[in-house]
Formats: sequence, structure tokens, C-alpha cells
Amino acid sequence: MRLKHFVITILLIYVFVVCGGFLLYRIAVVYPQLESQTLLRHKLDLRTIDSYLNKEQRNLNVLLYDWAKWDDVYLYMNGNNAEFEVQNLSGSILGDLHLNGMYLFRNHSELAIGLENEKMGMQARELSELVAGRETVFNHLVWPNNLNIFHKYHYQPVLDQLTLFSVASIQDSNETKVAKGYLVFSRLMDLSELRRTIDADLSLLAVNENNSALLPLNQSSSISHVASQYTLGVFNNTQDATDVIVRLSHDPDSIPALLDYQTVVIILVLLVVPLLIIYVISKLVLNPLSNMSQFILSLKSGELSAGLPQSGFIREVKVFSHALTELMRHVRDERIMLEEQSLLDSVTCIKNSRAFDEEAFDFWRAAPRVNKPILITVIEADFFKRYLDVYGQEQGSEALKAMAASLKGACRRSNDQVYRLNGAKFAITMTLERAEDVEQVLQAFQRAIANRIIPFPASPISPFITVSIGACLVADCDDWMKDFTYKRAVESADKSLFKSKRAGGDQYTLHVFTSDGVDVSVKKHKLALTLDVENKHTT
Repeated sequence: MRLKHFVITILLIYVFVVCGGFLLYRIAVVYPQLESQTLLRHKLDLRTIDSYLNKEQRNLNVLLYDWAKWDDVYLYMNGNNAEFEVQNLSGSILGDLHLNGMYLFRNHSELAIGLENEKMGMQARELSELVAGRETVFNHLVWPNNLNIFHKYHYQPVLDQLTLFSVASIQDSNETKVAKGYLVFSRLMDLSELRRTIDADLSLLAVNENNSALLPLNQSSSISHVASQYTLGVFNNTQDATDVIVRLSHDPDSIPALLDYQTVVIILVLLVVPLLIIYVISKLVLNPLSNMSQFILSLKSGELSAGLPQSGFIREVKVFSHALTELMRHVRDERIMLEEQSLLDSVTCIKNSRAFDEEAFDFWRAAPRVNKPILITVIEADFFKRYLDVYGQEQGSEALKAMAASLKGACRRSNDQVYRLNGAKFAITMTLERAEDVEQVLQAFQRAIANRIIPFPASPISPFITVSIGACLVADCDDWMKDFTYKRAVESADKSLFKSKRAGGDQYTLHVFTSDGVDVSVKKHKLALTLDVENKHTT
């Protein structure tokens, strides 16, 4: 596994563990707690509404009880207190009692006297009879079946307000006499304070057949699931009918979600952070290490790259990269040196046959561009095997070194190259200024060996080492050379060398390539001479 893949795998495991753990914690721990707390707050709002209604109902009942069990009211209803209206039912009585209406009934349908106003504190107006709207209310009002029963109450929604009606039988203060009708108080509840208390929208709905069977408001503690809206019924004190429907609506955003916005953001952050970490680590560490790894593989395969990009932020990576680059340079230099050494002869320290095969090809191909005569010469020491038998390998190596130095000394141009092919056999490639100089060049090679004066008494032809030479001259270099290879010229030089050795040695033979068949005459210089002329058109 690559290091980059390993790091990515570790970060993916981190994402799986951390994000999965966070989601599991959110779903199994946080969400149930939030749901429980939210449900508790909602129930508290519902209990607050129920408590408010109960408080208003109790306060009105206390006031109603004082009036319904008052002797003056009882005498008035019995016809024995004519001044009651003047003394007690003045225009501001409703405002003083915070009532919207006060009604005295002789029975369920006979109104004795009624006072009401639209708003508390306004001048009360006397009602001689009930209008249709009031009759509807009192028809729905639950009257005590027995005049001696204390009281009953009823809620009536009016637009977005709620009116509480409470009814009680009129009796003497000792409650020993037979009741004389009913006393009804109505109070318009101010729900503004209640709405400020709860954190929800409160609306009141009239009862119809579809929503009459609702959970009572006083049983809101039995709600088990969080909702954005709750609809409950408010019952009268007989608990046999719903008077009004209370609808409590909460902001949907306040309802806890299994995955809320914050949770999604956190999960996205947990996902983005590993990506940023991967990018930073890849940029600063993994990519440089990957480049170094590729470089090492290229070293192993032998394909050396130019160098490594340096990382300037992570010091360790930079040091490692620099060290690896230095190692690359060292290996490249060593390789170049080994390649150069592989092209050198270990005995004479001149280029070997491998170098000759590589460079002779280039030499041959470049000749038409130079447009000068070229000469490929093969030189071999005469009877050198006998020399080794007499003087040994070590002395033979010294003789080869001397011969190589002599031949190099005979070369005057920087592009003239001397090679040791094998044994005591050498090759020379050079460019001539004139084809007519070939005889002087070949004689110079012979003089260079002769002037070295390497003793060889066992030689059958000379007391010193002598050489035989085979040469191939291309007098006019041109595009026709593309149809030939340098090996053809080398073979010609080898054949000429064979002729020189077969003729007794210590001589040279020249083979000439020309484009027009012109003969080249070569004069003898202290050795036997054989001359072959070859036209490229007849070869």
C-alpha cells in the first residue's frame, strides 16, 4: 500500500468513526434530551393556560358567590327591595367589579334585569330583554337543575377573546331559603398577558362536531410527543361538554429535528477538515515522498531523472530530498564514469572495441557533412603471440601500452581516435586534408612504432616489434555513403591487414573507395606495398 493511500484510509476511518459517533450521539442521546426538554416546555405552556383559566374562574366564582348569597339580592328578586337597583346597580358597577355583564334571571328564560358593556370600565347599559346573540349564549349555558345548587360556568369564545360566564342560584346569606332565580356574571378575559407569558401563538376556536372530542386542557400532562401545534378542549365544570378549543402553535424551528442545521454544519466541517488535511499533507509531505519514491524506482530501473523539486516548508522532507538529489548526482557521475571506463581498454587506457563500434558509425555518417577524405586504419603487431610466449604477459602489456602511446602521438588532430580492438590489434579513424596525404600518414604510424624501439629478438623479420597495416580510404565523401555502412569500410581495412600480414608483415595495404574510379598511387617506404582501388559503383 502506498503512503498516500494509507493516509487517506486512516482519514476515512477517522471520518467514519468521528462522524458516525457524532451522529449516533446526536440520535441516541442529544435528540431524545432535546425532545424531552421541548415537550416539557410545551406542557408548561399548556399548564400555564389551564392555570390562568382556573384562576380567572375561581376569582369570578368568589365574586359571584358574594352577590348570589347576598340578602339584598335575594330580597330584590323576592320583590321586597325596590331600592336595590338604585343603590347597587349604578352605571359604574360593572367597571368596579371588572365585569362585562350582570344578569338576574327569574328562571332559565325570564330576564329580571341585565347590565352590560362592551369593555370593562365603560358606562353600563341596562338590558330590558336579551338580543339574539345573548339568547344563544344563555341557551348554551349550563343552568343548575336545582336552584339550590351553587353555580356552574361556561366559556364563550368571541373572535380572539374569551368570555367566561358563571351562573349561581340566588339565595339568602344563610342559604336556608328557597332560591329565587339565577345570577349570571360575564367577564371578558384579557389574554394579552397570558400570550406574553407563553412562547407560542394562542388562538381560540369555536366547537363543532368534528373537534368536540378533544383531550381536555387540564390533562395536557398526558401528551407524549412533541408537536408544533396542540389542540385541546376547555370543558365546563360539569366536564360533559367542550366549551372552547385552545390551539397552541409553536415556531416549527423551535421543534428539535433529528438532524438540525447545526448538526449538518458540524458534519460538513468534520468532512471538510480531513480533505484539507489530505491536501496539506499531500502538498507538503506525501507528494515529495512520492517523487522521491519514483526517483528511487527510476534509479533501480536505470532511468535517471533530472532532479527532485525541493520542498521548502517541511525541513525533514527538504533535507531528505536534498540528500536524495545529491545521491542521484553521485550515482549519475559514477554511472558516467563506469560507462566511460567500459569504453576504455584496461591495459592501454585508450578506447576499446566497444567504443570503436559506437563512434565509427557516427564518424561514417558525419563524413559527408565534413566533405573531406576519411581514413579507417587497422594496425596489428607482427608475431605478437610469439612475443608473449618469450617475454610473458606482463611484458606484453607494457609493449601494448608503448604501442598505444606511439599511435596516439602520431595522430595530430583532436578528432583523430585510436582504439584497441583485441590482442595487439588497433584501429584508427581520422579525417585527412587531402587524399594524397594517406601514404605519409600510414608511414607515420609505422615510424611511430619503429621509433619506440621495443626489442623483439625472437621476431623472424626484425629485432624490434613491427606492425602490419590495413587501411580503407574514402577519397570523396558524399551522399553516396548513405548506401554503405562503416562496417564495409572496416571489413576492407581488415582484408588489407590480412594481405599485409600474408605478405610477411612490416608493411601496409591500402583499399580505396572512390566515386569515379580514379586510381591512387602509393609509393613504397621501407616496406612492401600492396594497393587496391575500388569504385563505389562496382563494389
